Amino acid sequence: MSDLRLAHRLKRTLLIAATLSFLPTTGIQEVYGQEPPPTRNASPVATLAGALLGGTTGAVGGALIGAGKDCYEFCDGLFWGFLVGEAVGAGLGAHAFNRGRGSLAATMLASTGTAAAGLIAAAAADSGEGGILLVAAAAQLLTVTVAQVKTSPYVSVSPMLRPSPDGVKAGLTLRW
Repeated sequence: MSDLRLAHRLKRTLLIAATLSFLPTTGIQEVYGQEPPPTRNASPVATLAGALLGGTTGAVGGALIGAGKDCYEFCDGLFWGFLVGEAVGAGLGAHAFNRGRGSLAATMLASTGTAAAGLIAAAAADSGEGGILLVAAAAQLLTVTVAQVKTSPYVSVSPMLRPSPDGVKAGLTLRW
């Protein structure tokens, strides 16, 4: 197959894909390369693992940076560095482990908002601040994962090469 003919086929496939992406998917049973039913292009398990790893790394790094050289025991810099590092690290870790497919802004807003709500609830409590902060951390992991997965796109376009008796056939795999 000549390069010009392959280019025309690829162009036609892209045009069909662009046209079909604007049509409602109800009633369309099978399109070349489509895998029904459409699912979000995200992994909740990987996103949760990224939030956990990123939050842990951010908390340790933030505590070390916040503590500085003159902090020998518990000091304010260590505490605030831990909180900020954990909130930022959880959001960035979830986004990175989801391969950047979700909204970073929504994820960071969910992460910092949940951390702030947990901190406010712990400050307002008369006792049991540790339990409140533990529940807030678990809620933060959940909200970050949900925000990252829910903002991931439905559409996934990937190139496909298949060997055939005539040579290699090219196409696109579409999911929406």
